Amino acid sequence: MFACCLADDSEVTTTELSIRPVVEEAAPKSTKVTEETVEPKEEPKETKVDDEAAPEYGTFTVNVPTTGGNIGLVLDVVDSTRGPMISQIDAGAVKTFNGKNPMQAVQVYDRIFDFDGATGCAEIQQKMRSGKMSNPAKMTLNRPKKMQVSIKKTGGLGVKLDFKGTSEGAVVNQIMSEGHIATWNSENPDQVIEVGDRIVSLNDKLLKGTKLMEELKTSTELKMMVLKY
Repeated sequence: MFACCLADDSEVTTTELSIRPVVEEAAPKSTKVTEETVEPKEEPKETKVDDEAAPEYGTFTVNVPTTGGNIGLVLDVVDSTRGPMISQIDAGAVKTFNGKNPMQAVQVYDRIFDFDGATGCAEIQQKMRSGKMSNPAKMTLNRPKKMQVSIKKTGGLGVKLDFKGTSEGAVVNQIMSEGHIATWNSENPDQVIEVGDRIVSLNDKLLKGTKLMEELKTSTELKMMVLKY
């Protein structure tokens, strides 16, 4: 079976921290889609192992054999315009690939730019669900740079964030001209927070979307880990 899971199938919520409270949402549901196995028409090809290590951050490509199991990826699709982010790697083709190719291992937080010719959240999900993929499947990934941001909050952050109940943190949707984020950017030009960046932890705690929103509103000392793609 070829399958992928969505971390959360609810709608994306956008919250502007400087103006309105977080919108309460129903308990998130986890959806797993499974399709019948599509038998390959030809014998599996031997995958050439690339000795070059994957970068610490940036774009790279891997070729993942897809015979004999599911993909094994749980995808976070809160950022629908930039492609799904890998939030979990379960038993399956990618985990097997990682074991055989540790220097090019796919990681949690990698964002999938292209999967076997499919781009964007909808196309990539459809491709994975269909089981109709090449063997090996070519994946182009974008690995984020991890950035630490510390802010002492005395007013509004001046940012809009997209999130779901169980998304990995929240994605920056818009930055206002005034607020703590704008001030941080002007004072730290080499560590600017931009639209598309993702906040995944606050005060050394990895938090899901709704919980992150609550703590961003109530905490005054903010130590955030931001993923820059």
